[in-house]
Amino acid sequence: MTTLNDTIISGHALYLELIRSDATSGYCQQFILTPEGKTTDGRVVPMTMYRRRLSTNAPRKTWQQIGSAHTAAFAIETNKSIYDSHDRLEAVLNQMTSFMVKGMQSIADNHYTLRIKPIIVEVTPIDMDDIKNGKTPYKLLGRFWKVRKVLGFPKDFIPERVHPSTTVL
Repeated sequence: MTTLNDTIISGHALYLELIRSDATSGYCQQFILTPEGKTTDGRVVPMTMYRRRLSTNAPRKTWQQIGSAHTAAFAIETNKSIYDSHDRLEAVLNQMTSFMVKGMQSIADNHYTLRIKPIIVEVTPIDMDDIKNGKTPYKLLGRFWKVRKVLGFPKDFIPERVHPSTTVL
């Protein structure tokens, strides 16, 4: 007997795991970027980013939610006076993703490196309900953790400290 998967997909979410370490601590920055999508009752949820920084001194942190102030429809409407389609598209994307600049700049400034590779999983309207309500979408996280395991990511999120090459005894 065959079964049908009736799950509605709202889009795809991106997971980035970035690491750095020094002589005193190991750090792991985790980012989840969810697309604009609709909840189970049809309400539009703008793009959202979840972020947390784990360290050897703080191995358990809650996710911080940061949402875009603009939906695609709003960004398209406000940029309709730009006649060149390439320039209009760039303006719309910049307006929708401007909320991520601070987090991405932090990665560059602190010399984080991508641990293995980005992970992309499906997002459902149920996940969008959680996002709309300001909750952490734990079912979405569960899908990321399953893929993370299959791809061979280390069990621990936080990298081991890098010890100095010379030790004074």
